[in-house]
Amino acid sequence: MGQTHLYLIRTHRTNSRAAEQQQGDMEVIFIQRTRRRRAQQQQQQLQQHQQGPQRQSRRQERIFHPRTTLHGLREHDTIQRYRLNWQAIQQLLRNIEPQLAPTLVTPRTIPTETKLLAVLHLLASGSFQTTGALVGGISQPSFSAFLPKVLDAIIRLTPLHICFPNTLQKQQETKQGFYAISGFLHVLGAIDCTHVRLVPPAATEHLYRNRKHTHSINVQAIVDHQGLITNIVAKYPGSVHDSFIFRHSTINQHFQDGRYGNGLLVDPYMPEDEEEEDAGLQQDGEQPNTAAGVRRRQHIVNNFFS
Repeated sequence: MGQTHLYLIRTHRTNSRAAEQQQGDMEVIFIQRTRRRRAQQQQQQLQQHQQGPQRQSRRQERIFHPRTTLHGLREHDTIQRYRLNWQAIQQLLRNIEPQLAPTLVTPRTIPTETKLLAVLHLLASGSFQTTGALVGGISQPSFSAFLPKVLDAIIRLTPLHICFPNTLQKQQETKQGFYAISGFLHVLGAIDCTHVRLVPPAATEHLYRNRKHTHSINVQAIVDHQGLITNIVAKYPGSVHDSFIFRHSTINQHFQDGRYGNGLLVDPYMPEDEEEEDAGLQQDGEQPNTAAGVRRRQHIVNNFFS
């Protein structure tokens, strides 16, 4: 009995020592892991300190600007900003609305009026899309997306507003109007060219350089007795002479074919043939070379282009 009790005491002591040793080993492992984790954190902090502070990327909130409308805009400001009065813009809006009306209307849908006003401001100011978008209260990518559609819709209306008098009644009214103003007979229009400045393409820069050493396109325009444009050609670079544009225009072909009878077009100065045109290229093409030409040009410009 005594030996058995002694054996149990020894066994209990042995188990206690094993448990204490196992607990000590676990504490050593825990300390080692803690030291290793602290060393890693210190290493990361050191690397961040060497690289400098890093900005955390945050998603910026989208800002919606108020959309531009004609509401509350004075007539003077409307003309100054868009080169059209309130009535003309409303009429243009009604004409293009069927082509540009959105199929699905949402809170983020851009109204047709806002699209038109942004495009008109771009055309009137000759600025960039960024400015037009800012004035319209929209983003530049949105402006770039609908710009071609609005321009196409406006161009389709050209035959309704720019039309040469092609009926006997309209031709007679135009002739009487010119005669009442200037005393000229059988005049159907006053024709002249004007240079519209632009930034030329790099590959064909020389073609757009005019006689004043600026870059432009040479635009031919015909107006009636009321000063309304009835015909326009805007596809030739600034180096092309006025007479070349007229000789290769459709309106000249119609006059040659006798479509307008004894009707005439008046111009301050127009060379009769290619030789005279070549001679005119050596001079300042903006000025007539005779006193009569100067008076005739000044009279036409004062009455129809000023």
